[in-house]
Amino acid sequence: MTAMRLLAVVLLCVACGGSPKPAAAPPPAPDPIPKTAGPDCATVADKLAIVVHADKPDAQGMAKGNFKARCTDDKWSDDARSCFATVDSEAEIDGCRQHLDEAQKSALAKHLPASATAAAPAAPASTEAPKPKSKRSTRGAVPKGDSADPQEGGE
Repeated sequence: MTAMRLLAVVLLCVACGGSPKPAAAPPPAPDPIPKTAGPDCATVADKLAIVVHADKPDAQGMAKGNFKARCTDDKWSDDARSCFATVDSEAEIDGCRQHLDEAQKSALAKHLPASATAAAPAAPASTEAPKPKSKRSTRGAVPKGDSADPQEGGE
């Protein structure tokens, strides 16, 4: 009977040992594209001045100095400089502001025309009735469900 108790104790110990702990998750793979520094503030200022004052080339010189000072003094991040250096419209400038903190945004707003700092107006709600579907041309492929054939798709 002692052998049975010994066997029971051994089995109990083995059973209570539990399952092995799961292995720790491997660390994520490093980004294959290395993080690079953004362009310098002079490059950013040139691009901003050209986009903001596209219709006033005479104002671009002073604007470059203002934008460069904002970029340098406010210590814009690499992401902000990279974004602003590639803008082609005032709408894109507005999108790049997400990379600035509130103090940087307000300092930049003092050097932008009102059109670039104002939020885009919401489109007015249309009160017109929807336009009727135009008559289908006889040329080209017939879109599914646009045929006058009574046998198409029927039973």
